[in-house]
Amino acid sequence: MDEADDDETVLSGFRKVQEKSSIDGYAEGLSDGRDSVYQQGFDAGYEDGFKFSFLLGQYKALNMSAREFEKTSRGECQVCLNPDLVKENVNDLRKLQQAKNEKRENELQQQFGKIDYEERESKMKEHSKNTKTESKLDF
Repeated sequence: MDEADDDETVLSGFRKVQEKSSIDGYAEGLSDGRDSVYQQGFDAGYEDGFKFSFLLGQYKALNMSAREFEKTSRGECQVCLNPDLVKENVNDLRKLQQAKNEKRENELQQQFGKIDYEERESKMKEHSKNTKTESKLDF
């Protein structure tokens, strides 16, 4: 009987360790998944924001005295204008921001003319080299 009791004790201990490992693994996987989704959302938002900010900077450079460009850092960001938008679905928020960006870009093109995207891409690649980062932006 002693040997049977020992086997049962070992098996019981193994089950406890296995259950704890399973719970810990699930929690880690959940955390890693959440972090991955947050990072993807951040990366997408950063790329969208950077692209449009770069475009605004180019238009701002075209006419430094234009009053409408004095505060471009937050003037086009929909979340900055309405912080409650953070609660929205990320894809819906991106669509809203992109629609506003397209409208604003059309207004700027009417006022200043269209910016050459090949030249813009060249400048972005040069910027990427100078900052020693690999840019995935597709201007």
